[in-house]
Amino acid sequence: MKISFNLLVLGNQQSESLKRLQSVCADTGVPTFISANSQSLTALPALQLAQQIIFIAGHCSAAELLTTVESFAATGAVPVVIVDALSSDDNLVTALAHLAETRIQAGVVAQVKGLVKSSRLMFYQYAKADSTATIMVIIGSGTASAKVLTITRLHAPFKDCQSFPGGFLNAHIETLLNCGAREGSEETNVVVPPHALVLLDVRSSPQRDERGHVVDHGYMWLVPASMAAQVESSASAGDDAKPGSAAFVSVAQLLAGGTMAFDHYQLLLAAVRTGLVLPPKILALRFVRLCQRLLGGLADQLERRDSVFARYHK
Repeated sequence: MKISFNLLVLGNQQSESLKRLQSVCADTGVPTFISANSQSLTALPALQLAQQIIFIAGHCSAAELLTTVESFAATGAVPVVIVDALSSDDNLVTALAHLAETRIQAGVVAQVKGLVKSSRLMFYQYAKADSTATIMVIIGSGTASAKVLTITRLHAPFKDCQSFPGGFLNAHIETLLNCGAREGSEETNVVVPPHALVLLDVRSSPQRDERGHVVDHGYMWLVPASMAAQVESSASAGDDAKPGSAAFVSVAQLLAGGTMAFDHYQLLLAAVRTGLVLPPKILALRFVRLCQRLLGGLADQLERRDSVFARYHK
């Protein structure tokens, strides 16, 4: 089967990124169509449409982008959204996130030449790992009765196993913080503020996920006491969680259990090790952890006044 590449430009506004994309396509022999004459693409026979990869860029509304992409996908063609050559007068992020959930491919201008010229149909010259964000939402932190939000997984891998909420990063669209907050909210209906998430660890074993090499970034949100009751009552199972499974459970009991889906137990250990979740049994360790937090806060204040470190806080 011979694959053919095409560029479809939506709207008539020219950005610098779109100009670069058009130049790349001209240099590599990829024909360019504008939205007004895209019918010549959709009119192709079904067998020929299945061999078409359509790069989609330009200026359009979110609704127009969704309609265009979904119409090409329905014909059997393969639409690829070139994110950095796309612009709009409204917010495209929601539309791009929806397309990512439906497994529509997305890329950037810098990847197009390699895809077209390569003897293999691949965006990257070297293999890339997927990224995920997993979050721990904790109420009652610093007390022996601290609780953490968990779900029971609805799907494989680790179907019916207890885990923390999380999921895959929507590449080219969101940050890991936004990914963690979004996935947490989708799976548990708890509204998670991205800015409140604190990075705990990164787990990157090639064997940690049977779906491929997935690098997971573990985050924690220590819910303020004033919000604890509201957050706890809002928890209910959503996307990818077994119905009725989203709940706050005892951190101490979860720690005693010794196992969770994926390597989420390692994330639990990383959270506990901060000394912010459960109070250490040894009084000397409590004192040391308290000193660390006080000194960390003092260092943060001094950094803001320092001519070198203050750059970090801007």
